[in-house]
Amino acid sequence: MSIHTFLIFCPLMENATLSTLVNLVTSTLAPDDDDERCVLSFHNYSNDCSYALSHSDACEGGGYLLWTSYVVCQETAVARGFTIFGSVVFLAFLFLMITAAADDFFSTNVSAIIDHLKISQNIAGVTFMAFGNGAPDIFSSLASVISVKQPKAGLAVGELLGGGIFVTTVVVASIVLARPFHVMRRPILRDIVFYLIAVAWTVFVFLYGENEQMLIWEPIGFIVIYVIYAVTVIVGRFVRQRSRRKEKLERRRRSVYPTQIPTIAVMETDEKSEKELSRRRTADTVGSDTGSVFENGKFFCHEETDDEGVSPRSGEEDTTSTDSSLVYVSHDHNVVAVSEVRASVAHIPQLPPPPETEVSWQGLLLDAAKHLSPVDPEEYAEASILMKAFILCKAPIMFVLKCSTPLAESAWSKPIALLHAFTGPIFLVFSFQLAQKQIGPIGIWAYALMVSVIIAAFIYFLTEFDKTPKYYKQFACYAGFVLSVAWIYMVSSEVVDVVNMIGIMSGISHEVLGLTILAWSNSIGDLIADISVARQGFPRMAISAAIGGPCFNLLIGFGFPFLIACAQGKEVIIDLDTVKKVMLIFLALSLVLSLVLLPAQRFNARRPYALVLVGLYVVFLVLVVLAELKVYSF
Repeated sequence: MSIHTFLIFCPLMENATLSTLVNLVTSTLAPDDDDERCVLSFHNYSNDCSYALSHSDACEGGGYLLWTSYVVCQETAVARGFTIFGSVVFLAFLFLMITAAADDFFSTNVSAIIDHLKISQNIAGVTFMAFGNGAPDIFSSLASVISVKQPKAGLAVGELLGGGIFVTTVVVASIVLARPFHVMRRPILRDIVFYLIAVAWTVFVFLYGENEQMLIWEPIGFIVIYVIYAVTVIVGRFVRQRSRRKEKLERRRRSVYPTQIPTIAVMETDEKSEKELSRRRTADTVGSDTGSVFENGKFFCHEETDDEGVSPRSGEEDTTSTDSSLVYVSHDHNVVAVSEVRASVAHIPQLPPPPETEVSWQGLLLDAAKHLSPVDPEEYAEASILMKAFILCKAPIMFVLKCSTPLAESAWSKPIALLHAFTGPIFLVFSFQLAQKQIGPIGIWAYALMVSVIIAAFIYFLTEFDKTPKYYKQFACYAGFVLSVAWIYMVSSEVVDVVNMIGIMSGISHEVLGLTILAWSNSIGDLIADISVARQGFPRMAISAAIGGPCFNLLIGFGFPFLIACAQGKEVIIDLDTVKKVMLIFLALSLVLSLVLLPAQRFNARRPYALVLVGLYVVFLVLVVLAELKVYSF
């Protein structure tokens, strides 16, 4: 516990010795960046309160709730302690809300957009899917830089670099420990090399502009690298798919009729064995090149094969086609290929169920209640005790999200559409903090209300209760996408507010808070989803996401927020201190280790490789703590 935190719970003392000690520790532990400094004395809370209220740009994170002011303006140490405890509980609630908004609404609507635009897997994998997976990290970075006049650059850098180290070590190691496998050479080498290029550009930007204003071409460089990476992936997959199709046609042309007729065994099966056969058929279908996996709100791109033509699930020969559709993995882990659905008219969430046909007040109320219900009765009944507790904790969040955010997979409901017509535009104005701004003599909130009335009138007069509108799914997925983005951005701003307060009150730097609190919370979903996909037999998909995802987050999460900040004329200064140097070194080291160890093991990912990565992360945390305590510096 730092001296700052200790003093919060101590009686106020005014003697010179304590004051000198506080000033000394404050000067030692306070962040070095001028753009992030909030100087509080912690022995005269009345003055600290006035300072925090008058310097909100430095002391707050840009959200609606001013947590630093709430804490330092409390009159007693007990009240300050309870306020800090309440902020930590609220922070956990915010992380849960980001997870729900990103996984249950953002990624689901992104999946519907991909299906509507008929985007091939090659393009979707490095654009929409990558954006859907990295939404929490990207919007946390965006909120750290954009939501305040003085960007919290340390939080963004710590979260992007720290999250990358966590995923490329702990998450990759967890995938290998869950299921050792053979790694596809070309895709993994490509992703590691581009990630190293992104890290090298980050080092160049830090060294070139150390203690100086960031120039606009520096974040543009990240976006240029991403464009080159995306083009490389798309063109490479197109060339390989075309080459494989030519090889298959050539093999068919040279093939001869088999000399032996295969034996067909017929056996009677009971209900249990039929289910097992069905499960195996589904698993075999998903193991092909039919598309991608959508697991726990995360997309997993079906990786291309090496020249030997082995499939992502095992070492067997890949003789399947390269259809560009998606594969959906539901919450209960039932795997369904979209190609199967189109053939058998089976149901998956991308095909909305029909609307209610009973047009009465009772029927409409029951329909609205069903759509707004935050708990799925079937999912809750089949869940474990721990999962049931999680579902109940998430229930209030799901209710609020369903009241404001359309979902393409939901059935048509006219009452819910009318509700969204009013909540959607108003919430957009509120989430981006535009409610107090005006266009001429009229506030923006009034314009939003006018838009709501127009949309509601359109829905009321031109749609029917028991008939789904022709373009309902398309409007729902795009509107849901925009509103889920607004939710994630608003919640991320509140997260930055709380984390910023914790840093000020504890004396911990923004970089350390970013690589711990933000990075861990945003990466837990990746860890769970990657392990789940690996255990289902797709470790190559999981490791591809574990390397390509953080690379995308660094390029876009650093490029776009800082580009916007520079375009707005904000002063962005990044000091290359010891903690940042350690993060850059260990991120590069984790990638170089994978680049060396995997070829040395003939691209067989085994447990020794995983243990080395875990050990590397432990050493990284130890060195970061020592650097934060000023035990060493370089």
